Amino acid sequence: MLKSEKIQKNIEVIQSQIQKEIEGLILRESQIQNQIDTAKRKGFLTPYEITIYADFQANQKQLKQRHIDCLRALIKREKSELRRAKEKEQKSIKEISTLLTEYNQQIEKMNGLIKEFTTQREALQVIYEKIINILMDIDADVSEVNAIHQKNQGFKVENLTKIEKV
Repeated sequence: MLKSEKIQKNIEVIQSQIQKEIEGLILRESQIQNQIDTAKRKGFLTPYEITIYADFQANQKQLKQRHIDCLRALIKREKSELRRAKEKEQKSIKEISTLLTEYNQQIEKMNGLIKEFTTQREALQVIYEKIINILMDIDADVSEVNAIHQKNQGFKVENLTKIEKV
């Protein structure tokens, strides 16, 4: 799992916690308000107790609000980290893409060199075959000269116009 996916999952969990906290606060507040209303109607609470209880409720709301604010700040931080992680992943993807492009270019260059080498090798093969043919022709000519020389060993050459048998 990528870091950005983990952070996204954390954000979702925190948002779910905030939603549950808010729902719990609303339910608890309505229950307390019902109890206060019932106690007021029945005369169980004095105005002073009602004021103290209202202050207590306000303090509870402030604490819950601070808790929610902290969770929201945590979400904000997680989102910021998520953004940074995504940027880092994008940068890594770009770097990998650049490296792959360079790698492909190197492969294309190597393929070009291989083609050039193959072409040169084929040209050398043709030259080699020509050299072999020339050497074979020379060998045949040498054999022919040797045969003529052996055939002419019994003759003496005094000048180029007169040949006699010895």
